Amino acid sequence: LTHVYDAAGIRVETSADPEHDRCALQLTVHVVLLAGDRADRFIRREKVKRKALAQANSDARRVYVFADRIGPAVDRHAVGRGDALGLIIAHELGHVLLPARAHSRTGIMQENYNVYFSYRLKFTTEESVAMRAFIAAAR
Repeated sequence: LTHVYDAAGIRVETSADPEHDRCALQLTVHVVLLAGDRADRFIRREKVKRKALAQANSDARRVYVFADRIGPAVDRHAVGRGDALGLIIAHELGHVLLPARAHSRTGIMQENYNVYFSYRLKFTTEESVAMRAFIAAAR
């Protein structure tokens, strides 16, 4: 997650503490890991696609990750679950931070990508500029 955003010129700070005070002082996007029954209820209620590993809610500045789906999606490939989780979160954060909030033809914002190239996935120059502008305007 951090190396993808560092390459885009964006500093990402993470915290597992839900009560941290920094939320009020800076642009914050909450990442929610859902598993089991809670994930199943969310997936049904929001009509999430069967193969989706995560979903962004740009208006709420929230990303939902379906933890139970990550392992089966990447275990047969040469990508660790932790690395896959970071890339999934980076992609979904892109949906929140990019004005167009759409998929691109190349880079980390592709709708589907070959996991064998996942360690080289980055934001395009245009996406990086757009996210930095979005963040600056949100301050």
